[in-house]
Amino acid sequence: MRLWLDDIRPSPPGFDVHVKTAPDAIRFLESGKIEEVSLDHDLGEGDDPEVDVGTGYDVAVWIEAKAHDGTLPRLVWNVHSANPVGRQKMEIALQNADRFWGEHESKREAAMNKPPKMIRVGEHVYKLAMDPDFALDRARETAETIVEDQSESMNATQLAETFLGLDEWFKNAGFYPAIWEARRGKME
Repeated sequence: MRLWLDDIRPSPPGFDVHVKTAPDAIRFLESGKIEEVSLDHDLGEGDDPEVDVGTGYDVAVWIEAKAHDGTLPRLVWNVHSANPVGRQKMEIALQNADRFWGEHESKREAAMNKPPKMIRVGEHVYKLAMDPDFALDRARETAETIVEDQSESMNATQLAETFLGLDEWFKNAGFYPAIWEARRGKME
């Protein structure tokens, strides 16, 4: 979904969501469904003088913080503000977000290119899954198969191997699966 933040200008064609306050923009971003944003800086007074409508900079700083934490997927962004100082501050925050997203993507790519770790449990040697997204999907599928088919031997071994890999990954400070990162960001 594409989000347009502006208190005066109507959203151009192709935008799915038009909000007029920073808190509303952040609420939509927290949903995890927004893939692109276009932000204005000055958001006026709002309808209720008791309510702080914030600025586009508040949203840009929020995006920057979530990108730093790795809890917000990369966004396509644009700043359409006519305020030159506000625009510059927002662009710096969003460029920082791009840098943080790039760092997280580099870590993920480096981790996925490492050779799998092997561990011995009794007489068996297991290849540990080093990609948490793969490991989580594999563990879910295997667990569902065990429950549905009641077939335990091969699937139980595969589930155990996958779990051990995921467990080892987390013990060594590996990154969370992408779906967990997105949900973790919503809970903060």
